Amino acid sequence: MTEIPIVAYRFGDRYLVTDFVTPGNPDIRGLVAAFGDVKGDDFVEKVAAHVRDYFQYPLWNGNPSCDGQLLRYTQGFLKHGYKSCKFYVWAFPAEVLQSRLGYCAETGNLAESLLVNKVNSWAVLGDVLSLNDALLGRHEWVETPYHGDTFVLETTIHTKGANNLATAKSVYDKNSDWAVQGGLYYSPQARFNDKSYEGSNQFITLMGLPAKRVLLFGLEETQKVKAKQLYKELRKENAIMEKLLRHAWGV
Repeated sequence: MTEIPIVAYRFGDRYLVTDFVTPGNPDIRGLVAAFGDVKGDDFVEKVAAHVRDYFQYPLWNGNPSCDGQLLRYTQGFLKHGYKSCKFYVWAFPAEVLQSRLGYCAETGNLAESLLVNKVNSWAVLGDVLSLNDALLGRHEWVETPYHGDTFVLETTIHTKGANNLATAKSVYDKNSDWAVQGGLYYSPQARFNDKSYEGSNQFITLMGLPAKRVLLFGLEETQKVKAKQLYKELRKENAIMEKLLRHAWGV
C-alpha cells in the first residue's frame, strides 16, 4: 500500500485523495437508496446508467449554461478572487450531484462513492494511449466487478443508451478487439477508494497538467507556467482525448 497523496485542487485547500470517495455522505446514500433493493450486477448497471445519463462534461462546447459553469467555481472566486483561482478543480461527489457537471476525476469519484456502498470497486488513474503508444492524456475511470469479471466503467460518456462498461482486460490490452476498433487503450497507474491508495503518488499532480507539456519540458518546468495557460492547454488536450474516447466507446 502506498502513502495516500494530497490533492491540492480545491482553491488552496488540501485533502487526501481518499477524501474524494464519500460513500457515507447523506446525498450519496440517498441516491443509493433511491436505486432500490438491488445488488451486484444490477446495482452496477444502475450506477453506470445514472452517471452516464444525468451529468455533463463541464465547460464543453458552450454547454452547460453560464450559470452552470459559474456554480462550479463560485467558492474559488469568493475566497481567492479570479486572478488567484486555479482553473482545474476537483469537486466533491455531493457537489457533482448538485451541479450535474464533472471532469473524469469528479464523475469517477462520484461513481466510486456510489459503488463502494455495495461492491468492491476502485477509482483508477492512468494514461490513455494510442495503439502506437503515444500519450493522449491523463484520465480517471472506475474498476468494478461485473458478470464475474473486472470491468471498466467509463464515467465521461454522457449519451443516453450508450454502453459505458467493458472488461478491464480488453480496455488495458492494446491488441484486444476493443482497443483495435477504438484506436486506443488505457494504462492504469494508480487506484484508490475511501480507505487506501495504490500506485504512483506523482499521478495526482499529473492529472491537473497538460500531458504533452510535461513530456516535453518535465514536471518542474511545467509547474512554473501560469495556471491559466496550463488550463488552456489541458482543455485543448482533453477536447481531443474526449472525441477519441467517444469514438472508442461507440458514441
